Amino acid sequence: MISRKSEISVVIADDHPIVRDGLRRMLQAENMKVVGEAANGDEAVTLVQQHKPDILLLDLAMPTHSGMDALRGLSKTGNSVRVIVVTAAIEKKGIVEALQLGARGLVLKDTATQLIMRAIETVLNGEYWVGRESVSNMIQYLNNLMQLDAKEQKRYGLTARELQIVSAVVATLSNREIADHFKVAEDTVKHHLSNIFDKLGVSTRLELTLFAVNHSLPLEDIS
Repeated sequence: MISRKSEISVVIADDHPIVRDGLRRMLQAENMKVVGEAANGDEAVTLVQQHKPDILLLDLAMPTHSGMDALRGLSKTGNSVRVIVVTAAIEKKGIVEALQLGARGLVLKDTATQLIMRAIETVLNGEYWVGRESVSNMIQYLNNLMQLDAKEQKRYGLTARELQIVSAVVATLSNREIADHFKVAEDTVKHHLSNIFDKLGVSTRLELTLFAVNHSLPLEDIS
């Protein structure tokens, strides 16, 4: 059981009532409070905005408005909810996209109850959870995910500083956080990103992250 000073509040989003019921019973058995249940991504975003829960357990494959759509919507609101994706299956590209959109954890629906509780505890403590393990270094995890071979890594014309900027974007740092980390002006970061986008032929931070992972860019640990 997770021991915390205050009651943990949770919103559950899944289009299958039997799944929501099972998750609700599990959470209540751990003295957590389920403050809302959604059957699609749109309802999930609304409930998160209304109740401001600590955790959102989010299914990806929901009708009308998917879980990924919900992540996109939540990424624009600045809400502090910790999102854990609960899904039947997810490919590497989906993992990268979900994490880039703000998910803090991803677990499979057939995961044992004990692991789901550990995932919740992990993300509440500020780390990530993917599959069956906690992840404290997201850059290293993505490198391992794609099974990178350093000898085959290409720079695609990027400078050393630009590669550092890419690494920071993959690690989900904002422009301001990148500027603070490297002790440069935010306009300098924007200039670097403009050059990076031109060199790699991408137009968004998500596209940049997917390019970095899929093309084995030599990412650095940003800590």
